[in-house]
Amino acid sequence: MSIPKVFLGKLTEVRTDTSPVLLYSDRSDRWSRSIGPRNDFKWVFAWLGLTVFAIPFDRVVYNWSWMDPHGLTKDALSVVEYMSGYPIHLLILSILFSCWNRRDLIKGYLLIMIGQGVICDLVKILVGRARPGFGNGPFHFEPFSFSMDMTSFPSGDACAAMALATLLGFYFPRSKWMFWVLGLTAALARVARGRHFLSDVFFGAGFGFLIAQIIFCLLGQRYFLFQAEGERTMNFATND
Repeated sequence: MSIPKVFLGKLTEVRTDTSPVLLYSDRSDRWSRSIGPRNDFKWVFAWLGLTVFAIPFDRVVYNWSWMDPHGLTKDALSVVEYMSGYPIHLLILSILFSCWNRRDLIKGYLLIMIGQGVICDLVKILVGRARPGFGNGPFHFEPFSFSMDMTSFPSGDACAAMALATLLGFYFPRSKWMFWVLGLTAALARVARGRHFLSDVFFGAGFGFLIAQIIFCLLGQRYFLFQAEGERTMNFATND
């Protein structure tokens, strides 16, 4: 069967249970080169460096944000706290469900978001760092205490926000920097609310970024190639 030469994008053969499908996508090979661990893993070292740098300033930053008389810092940063909230996941899952390859996209989404939550909680229990306002400051640790007051490091909200920002960057590579800024801003809001030290959110954000990159590497691009319903598909017969 001859294939019409009207496509300006890239044709990819996708095997299904019944017959092969040619899936039209306007993404070029540059898309596959612009996302994933090959280009972005280097930023993990920047996150780790920020964490180490922030430790001496944990108490100072916490005192400054907590004693903000007008709450301007808290209000400004809280604008993007939805990045770490549950409602946004319902919205994104609804969008993914409308896609041609919904099963793969939802699997990749859930693996990253659930995976980062489970791993982050395990690290929290292992480290057992006291939250601001509890214990004797940023260097008070009680590993395996299973107390909510001893789960400051790393910040779970920062981890979730940055994992989501990284995941959205997989779907829309050209906007990944905007998503990263939103994720980091949502993470800093936890400091403004007095729930975490600065090093908690820096490490949490980097941890979420790292987990998303590793899962992307393990699964491959198939689970993160965003194909909206309505993009051209063409079934063709297996016989001549």
